[in-house]
Amino acid sequence: MRCRTASRRCSPWHAQIELLHTAWQRGLNSLQTSTIGQLFDATALLDAYQEASFEGEGPMRLQALAKTVANGPCRPIHWQHTGDLWELDWQPWLDGLLNEQIPTAHRAWALHDALARAASELACRLDLQAGTALGGAGGVFQNSLLAERLWERFPGLQLSQRQPAYDAGMALGQLMECLALDHKETP
Repeated sequence: MRCRTASRRCSPWHAQIELLHTAWQRGLNSLQTSTIGQLFDATALLDAYQEASFEGEGPMRLQALAKTVANGPCRPIHWQHTGDLWELDWQPWLDGLLNEQIPTAHRAWALHDALARAASELACRLDLQAGTALGGAGGVFQNSLLAERLWERFPGLQLSQRQPAYDAGMALGQLMECLALDHKETP
């Protein structure tokens, strides 16, 4: 995901929004990220949850809102393919996520739906065979709505139960990916 290149403006909810925007444009203290959890954090900031008293509070509120509705807008799924890497391009979702004419609950539902559909589409793009073992690690899998939507598509999906979520869980997922790549490259 390309966070810095999204370049969208949102309502001035923070007293220093111009300073923050300038820092972001220059890449100062605003690292690129590839985690879906950061996308949930950013989405929560775009709406009514500019303040959080604990990590993950905004995304938890988005999940709770999404669970209050049965549907929402259908977001397109776009991929960028470079070598062996498929990268989800979520930038086309920004206009819809920022559209205040759409109730927040429906925008939250649309984000969950798009991510679950993207995972299914990625499995097809990778030509994964039925029964292929899939696992997920990291804080985003604490999101029960997203996990439920993924289990509908991948009944055998394994989520970590003994490892901590967030950075430690994400590190475990990265380690597993590296081991799988090493195994793939070893004759």
